[in-house]
Amino acid sequence: MVRALSKIGFDVTASDIETGRDFLTQPAPKPFRAVITNPPYDLATEFIERALGLVPCNGFVAILLRTDFDHAKTRARLFAASPVFSKKVVLTKRIKWFEDSKGQPSFNHAWFIWNFQHEGAPTLAYAP
Repeated sequence: MVRALSKIGFDVTASDIETGRDFLTQPAPKPFRAVITNPPYDLATEFIERALGLVPCNGFVAILLRTDFDHAKTRARLFAASPVFSKKVVLTKRIKWFEDSKGQPSFNHAWFIWNFQHEGAPTLAYAP
């Protein structure tokens, strides 16, 4: 994602715990208009909470997760009870994480989007 967004002209700041930049603990180097990420599944709630705290009222957060991530009652505050949760974009093709992989992907994914300028009920969309 970082390379693709940078290539088309976006100013991108990346973090990866493997390179010593932990998104959850490192101070933000500057205000962000958007946070777009594919977090580790077991830390996804923490990533969402942190991202929502970093983005100003004219920004958005987009998180790539398994399609059923919003099903848990304990996460309702992030979805049904959140006025800024705006859209779920279900991917109709499973993600093949490694190009040369011989195995078939086993999970469905979706983009979950929080938009601070959103008004009304969240929408559902489907993407290839």
